[in-house]
Amino acid sequence: MRVIAAARSDDPVAARKVVSELTEACLAESGRGLDLTAVDLSGLDLSGFDLRQATLNRTALYGTDLSAADLTGASLVCAGLERTNFTDAVLRGAYVHAVAAQASVFVRADLSGLIDATGALFHGCNMSQARLDHSELAGVTFYQCNLASAQARSSDLRGAVFNECRMDDADLTSAVVGDCTITRSGVRGLTLARARGQGLVIQRPSTADGLRLSGAHLPSLRLSAVRGRGITADSLNATGIDVLDSHLAEASFRGADLSGGRWSRVGMDGAVFVGAALADSSWQHVSVCDADFAEATGESMTASECSFARADLSGFAGRYSTFRNCDFTAADLQRTYLYRASFIGDPPSSACMAHANLDGANLTQAYLAADFTSASLRHVTATYARVNQSIFSDADLSGLSMFRASAVKTDFTSARVTGTLGLMFADRCIGLSAALDASVDPESLRIAKFITDFDGLIASDNRKST
Repeated sequence: MRVIAAARSDDPVAARKVVSELTEACLAESGRGLDLTAVDLSGLDLSGFDLRQATLNRTALYGTDLSAADLTGASLVCAGLERTNFTDAVLRGAYVHAVAAQASVFVRADLSGLIDATGALFHGCNMSQARLDHSELAGVTFYQCNLASAQARSSDLRGAVFNECRMDDADLTSAVVGDCTITRSGVRGLTLARARGQGLVIQRPSTADGLRLSGAHLPSLRLSAVRGRGITADSLNATGIDVLDSHLAEASFRGADLSGGRWSRVGMDGAVFVGAALADSSWQHVSVCDADFAEATGESMTASECSFARADLSGFAGRYSTFRNCDFTAADLQRTYLYRASFIGDPPSSACMAHANLDGANLTQAYLAADFTSASLRHVTATYARVNQSIFSDADLSGLSMFRASAVKTDFTSARVTGTLGLMFADRCIGLSAALDASVDPESLRIAKFITDFDGLIASDNRKST
């Protein structure tokens, strides 16, 4: 075999020339390169060899040095690859179906345009800075591989598995990642911008700082036990997203579609959700203190035991949304649209809205059982709202519209109600009469008289409520 003889030659330059001439002759004759099917090339130095279009099916390449070799269009079906060196090698358009590479080196190798890597396994391989752009990598398994700064842009990674890999600064821009799973891998700076596919799973990464998901279309994306700061997911389309046991401080979801998502036991303090779509999403034990939800939408959104302290929700549209036992201390809810929304605490003090700013909000038919101590509700529309057992101590309710609203056992101690509009149902409301009497506008005085007369009517009925 002239290839083996050339590889064992003491003159590597002459050896490369011989193999190049053989390859050229084969290409001219048949359009295919050298046929090395099932040949044992283990341990040989084939660095820099011209093996274009070569057939290496079932070829033994254990410990073979193929660094800087040209294997463009080669076929390596079921080739034996262990401790094989492909550093700077060119495998563009190669056919590597069912190949199993173990402890091999692909540093800076060009694997772009791989025709079919279905069923391939890369175990313990160094693939840093490798190029796998536009490759068919569906179902490939990468186990304990170094893929730092590797590129697989616009590649098909459906069903691929990355387990215990290093993927720092890898680039999967525009890749197809449906049902792809990334487990216990380092994804610091990993780019999935404009990637697409349903069911991508990223779970328990060692680090996820700077993960990039902007512009991706990833329905049913699942993030489990992800810890990362500065994650960017602007304009992400991830309807049905599932985020569990994660810490995503200062993440950016600006303009993202996260409708129907589930967020459980997640820390996202300082996160950005400006203009995001959160309709029908479910939030449990989530901390988004100091987060920015300005102009976001959250129709039928539900949140339980969450903290929105000091968050900016100005212009938030949350029709039918429900917040149970949530903390909105000093939050900005100016101009929010909260038709039939609920802010409920059990007891009401566990739903803290203290010092929150709801100026200009629309709370028509809303259900409020919360602590609004020192909150600002100036010019709020609360027509037909229920504020039973809420606490409005020291709150500013100036210009509040309460037409046909109901307040039972509600605390208005030291509240400011100047300019309050609309007759309301009030029963056993501490401080309400005093607050209304302290106002000088005719409407407040009219409401005060109505409530006084109503209290007298109630007092004349000796039957007691339960």
